[in-house]
Amino acid sequence: MNNVLEYLEHAASAFPDKTAVADRDNKFTFSRLQQVSDELAAVPAIKENSGKAVGVVAGRSAWVIAFFM
Repeated sequence: MNNVLEYLEHAASAFPDKTAVADRDNKFTFSRLQQVSDELAAVPAIKENSGKAVGVVAGRSAWVIAFFM
């Protein structure tokens, strides 16, 4: 594995039901984290800025991890 994304993709295959990340209000298994991140990647606004630096202000949550995958 060469990077974190490859590690997470492997973990989603090997341990789909194991908790990947959790906060007070949300809990994502590896398979759900991969699904959510794939859905977020399909948002046109995210695609338009692909390869460009963008500023992000976010609180601490499981959703932030999914967004950055």
